[in-house]
Amino acid sequence: MLLELNGGSNTIACVGIRYVEEIALTFGILTLIAIAVDRYRLIVYPQFYKPTFLRTIFVIIGLLIVSFIYSLNVFVENTFTEIWNILIEDEDSDLWWRVYGFIVHFGLPLIVLIVLYLKIVKKLWRKDEVVSASTLMKRRTVKLTLICSLAYGMCWSPFYIFEIAHDSNAWSDGHDELFLNSRFVTIFIALSGSLINPIIYGCFSQNVMQEIWLIKNNVQCKTNKIDVVNN
Repeated sequence: MLLELNGGSNTIACVGIRYVEEIALTFGILTLIAIAVDRYRLIVYPQFYKPTFLRTIFVIIGLLIVSFIYSLNVFVENTFTEIWNILIEDEDSDLWWRVYGFIVHFGLPLIVLIVLYLKIVKKLWRKDEVVSASTLMKRRTVKLTLICSLAYGMCWSPFYIFEIAHDSNAWSDGHDELFLNSRFVTIFIALSGSLINPIIYGCFSQNVMQEIWLIKNNVQCKTNKIDVVNN
């Protein structure tokens, strides 16, 4: 019914795409927070940490359900904005939604991640901590997830800053082409976080690094053999 009020198959496709994007973004953020909470429980309260495969599945399903439900705000936002703009010409509605998205998708998650990782770092790197193989492995895992969280902040901050600046009329008129190009760049940087994460995981994976070194050594050996034959 909400879609029929706005009318047209184009609107349905547009809002549908936005809904899927919102689900992916929300699920990604919730996953980062869930990983941080999991590391926090493991390191700070190991006596209460008893993970099971079934519990992990339930957590993932729960995150998906929350993402699907929360992302329904896309439909409310679309209808509310259209009716509001037509009836009383509220030009600031986009700005308020952008600020809301910045707080929920960026600000609050970043604060939660910072607080959790500060407590984890304080626990693992304290002077009286016995540096065992298990501790070193935990530190390595924390470094990995911390870098992923920092990458998330660095990738998404330009997008939200740019969008809020534009919606607050800080962007002067007559620069439509510059705006479109700049927005494309910020969106590309934001979405590149999905590409950066596997690279980060690969750099922290001993198996991956060993394979890379083996490939590198094999290539060097073949190159040296070719040089010897040519000489």
